[in-house]
Amino acid sequence: MKKLALVVAALLLVVGPALGQVVREFTVGDKAVGWFTNLTGGAVTGFHLEFDQPVTILYKVEVGGVVENLGAAEGVEFDFAGELVSYGLVELGSRPRPR
Repeated sequence: MKKLALVVAALLLVVGPALGQVVREFTVGDKAVGWFTNLTGGAVTGFHLEFDQPVTILYKVEVGGVVENLGAAEGVEFDFAGELVSYGLVELGSRPRPR
């Protein structure tokens, strides 16, 4: 499987945008797992993800908050909203959609 390229937009603070995230991605077979860690120094209310090809979100696990996908589980771009504390982490499993 070709490795998925992933772009994470700035995490959104309660008071406005800020840059401060760590993204780690692991690929196993036809699945990818991304870890997104909030390093902004404060709680965030959401984030935006973009992939370089269509994917299906398989699962999501949060540590230090709760964020919900605001759209469909399939696509290229995803917006998540909720709250994630400083140093909170979101693990997101995905699989490329067949072309």
